[in-house]
Amino acid sequence: MRVFLICGAFLNKRKILSDSIKTVDNAADNFSIRLINGFSALCRNNFECVNASFIGSFPSFYKNPFFHGIGRHDNIVDINFLNIFAIRNISRYIRIRKVIKDQIRDSTDKQICIISYSLHAPFIYALKYAKRINPDIRTCVIVPDLPEMMNLQKRSNPIKSALKYADTRLIYKNLKKIDYYVLLTRHMKDYLHLEDDRCDIIEGIVSESELRQFLIMRKPITESKAILYAGTLNYIYGVMDLVNAFMKIDNSQIQLWICGNGEAASQIKKAARQDKRIIYFGNLDKDSLNELYGKAFALVNPRPPLGEYTLYSFPSKILEYLSTGVPTISYFLPGMPEEYKQYIFEIETIGPEGIYESLIEFLNTNYDKLLNIAKEAQIFLLENKTEKKQGERILSLIWRENGK
Repeated sequence: MRVFLICGAFLNKRKILSDSIKTVDNAADNFSIRLINGFSALCRNNFECVNASFIGSFPSFYKNPFFHGIGRHDNIVDINFLNIFAIRNISRYIRIRKVIKDQIRDSTDKQICIISYSLHAPFIYALKYAKRINPDIRTCVIVPDLPEMMNLQKRSNPIKSALKYADTRLIYKNLKKIDYYVLLTRHMKDYLHLEDDRCDIIEGIVSESELRQFLIMRKPITESKAILYAGTLNYIYGVMDLVNAFMKIDNSQIQLWICGNGEAASQIKKAARQDKRIIYFGNLDKDSLNELYGKAFALVNPRPPLGEYTLYSFPSKILEYLSTGVPTISYFLPGMPEEYKQYIFEIETIGPEGIYESLIEFLNTNYDKLLNIAKEAQIFLLENKTEKKQGERILSLIWRENGK
């Protein structure tokens, strides 16, 4: 059995972060890297990857009109492509198609599967092309987001909106030709009208090495109780509800740490000037963020269960938070599997008042009890959600006995 993966990891992350304008898609990068690690461990020499980094387009979101990948590195080909808005998808597809063609032509395996991470048009067309070359190839797409539910912040450019609509139509037109689907939430199955034997629900993947590192970390004792939010600072994710709720708390011993960037960043900076307990760190690299996780008293996800999109999304930060062993405060979103409910301190009422009440209740709860729950969450992730565990589930879906 030979496994090919098409994904969008940041293999030259320092360069990508340097050349990116505004935010980058860290969730897609992490998922892609963990897929590579999982399939590499499971398939070893029978695994190949073609990578087209999920960067923003020139000129609005990236400084350079041409993206230089790192080329071939072991079993990964990181492609170059023209990164100009409106034509970059064509360039990405042409490059991916050439690599796929060469890999299939050179393969002597009778059993081949090609897995795409995300409903990205160049990736979907590459799967279609591979199937045309060899109809016996099994194709699978991992669906982390529905295209029409992405980038829900206000759109002001009608041309971009029209192109996005056309792109989404083309993706769905070709989606039925895919053999298997890995979905982030159970609601996606109904939305896409998929049969049970063609799909599985995998809400995310955790890094086993990072998780084990957090497991052995000792939690430092600090006088300050820091509540940390790390993620995109868009209003739809409830970050200003969190800020407004925190500012109502009359307790000089707690702090609110915020990391990330987005449309609410200026409002958060203003709040930090008004309330010295609020500390805004901006964008941090992974090592710096992990260091903050180790110092935090609690981690919070203020994304409210509002809007249709919450049925079709699982916040990657939930897995990231639970990996740390730090107690996690969050709404229980419709797209979250029921098994996660026992591991979070739930915000039950929507809005700033609900977050305020939950923060007060959290601060009055025995902290050792909260730490024990956080430790149980780490064990749950280690036993069920690592790269190899989730990789095995994906491969078992594709190669199950009653498969095509």
